[in-house]
Amino acid sequence: MLELLDRTPIVFRGRVASVRYLTNPHVTFSRLLAFDHVEVLKGRLMTSSPDQRAVVVQQRWCDRTCDVKSNAMEWRRGATVLVGAHANRSTGPTKVMDPDGKRVVYTGRVDAELEMCDSGRLQPIAFELLNASNDEINRLRREYRHRQFK
Repeated sequence: MLELLDRTPIVFRGRVASVRYLTNPHVTFSRLLAFDHVEVLKGRLMTSSPDQRAVVVQQRWCDRTCDVKSNAMEWRRGATVLVGAHANRSTGPTKVMDPDGKRVVYTGRVDAELEMCDSGRLQPIAFELLNASNDEINRLRREYRHRQFK
């Protein structure tokens, strides 16, 4: 989890306001996630501070082994979740393309993006690690390295 937090530039906590599929979930799994009551814990979201909202795009490939219903539970509406994300580099309305790059599936506000391997919903332990002292973090890193080489 420490390595994941190191690679993740933005961590925020928020309530899932809405989840909308942008493409066929059995093929590409592209979603638009809206959060409200957003509290940024690490990094910076450019537009979320004034209105405490965040709009996030998640794009994943699907090998058809995933269960769309169980994946929908990951972002259950009304749940408060901890999220690791990457900043959207666009300053104006963002155009989200389908994975083949052939058509625009969404145009509008996008504050952050969830990348394949190092962002998304985080476990509760991540919140504890964000609030841990530097001494505790260093101790955990040493202990982890020691266990890795055994």
